[in-house]
Formats: sequence, C-alpha cells, structure tokens
Amino acid sequence: MFRRLTEEVYAREQSLKQQLRALQIEIDRTRVRYETEKILQTNYFQELRQNAQALRDELNEG
Repeated sequence: MFRRLTEEVYAREQSLKQQLRALQIEIDRTRVRYETEKILQTNYFQELRQNAQALRDELNEG
C-alpha cells in the first residue's frame, strides 16, 4: 500500500515537472516574440534594414 502511494506521488511529481517545463518553454517563446518586436520597431533596426536594401540595390545595378 505504501509503495503504491509512493509511486503515485512520484508519477504526479513527474507530471508536474513536465507541465512546468512546457510552461517555461511557452514563457520563453513569448519573451522572444516580445523582444523581437521591440527590436524590429527601433529606429536603429529600420536604418539597418534600409542600408541593407540600399547595398543590395547597388549590387544588383552594378
């Protein structure tokens, strides 16, 4: 009886650990999306994008 209870507690603990890992992954993905959006909206990034496009245009013309 005690062994069965111990196994159930262990199984529950493993299940909770897996759920925690899944939630952590989701939090990390959300954080990455948020940080990416922040970067994409900066003036610095917009200038880099424009400069890169200008360089590509020059290479295609030459």
